[in-house]
Amino acid sequence: KRARLAKVHAYIISSLKKDMPSVFGKEGKKKELIKNLDQLYAQLQREHQISPGDFPDIQKMQEQLSNQDFTKFHPLDRRLLERVDKMLAEDIAKLMAMIPLDEEVRRQNDDDKIKGGAFDQVMETKTPFMYKGGEGINAGVGEVE
Repeated sequence: KRARLAKVHAYIISSLKKDMPSVFGKEGKKKELIKNLDQLYAQLQREHQISPGDFPDIQKMQEQLSNQDFTKFHPLDRRLLERVDKMLAEDIAKLMAMIPLDEEVRRQNDDDKIKGGAFDQVMETKTPFMYKGGEGINAGVGEVE
């Protein structure tokens, strides 16, 4: 999720930088771009097939952008985005495929259970709170008649 969010941020920032004038009217254009951020989101969704849920909250993004200098933003690095796409498509898929295998190995080695702590010796200790302590033959043990 963070990698997708970083990728979306890269698209947003590079688009804002690209739309900024190089010499005059920077502040006015900046305000216009921030105001029309929802249109930029829609454009990026169409161009790059990005889910709306991958975009940051628009109001929060507008607040953050109002304090930034758009001319200092970096242009889009296509190679870096290709590496992120490769990671999302291949590396994450490999990691996800390993999870069931790891869980099965833990189950086979009996490592999938919590051991120790407050539940140590619950089965063996004779207390009113022991496992099934107030049932069967032990029902009423310790009660005054």
